[in-house]
Amino acid sequence: MIANMDASDFVGILVSLAALTLGIVNFMRTSRISDRQFVVQFTQDSQKWASSVLECFTDLIDPSFSHSPDRKEKISKICARVSVLWDEGRLLFPNDVSTNWGASKESAYRGIRHSVLDVMHDLHNKLVKEYQMLRDNPGAHVDSTPYADLKRRFVSEVLDSTGVRSRYDLVRKRLI
Repeated sequence: MIANMDASDFVGILVSLAALTLGIVNFMRTSRISDRQFVVQFTQDSQKWASSVLECFTDLIDPSFSHSPDRKEKISKICARVSVLWDEGRLLFPNDVSTNWGASKESAYRGIRHSVLDVMHDLHNKLVKEYQMLRDNPGAHVDSTPYADLKRRFVSEVLDSTGVRSRYDLVRKRLI
């Protein structure tokens, strides 16, 4: 077949192959996310997620909330929101699966939980216990101090896990 082609056919095939190759290379270059873009996207996603978690903490720490007559119902709603945020957090901070811990669990739950999600676990457990206490003793007074402590721990874990401090130092160096 190649023996029957003239020079113009051969040049046409070469030009087509070159165009196809350039198209593939260009597609791969533009569709691949650079490391820098990935870091920027992760930072934006993790900050948006952390802000949603902090809104829950803010509601729990609000002094008017601790004396609210419908606190039990509000706790139930916040607990459901925290449960959703906890699972969303798994998408940003997956478990460390370098061990066999939890090998029989679904893949998202295998391994050692990330320290950021440890706070979510502790928050969820505290909310469940508080809901049960208010259900059994509707007039009980609940101290919001543990929520403030958990909030501080959460902020520290997010800062340590996302590299916010090092990026801030970089920005500060460029501005000065």
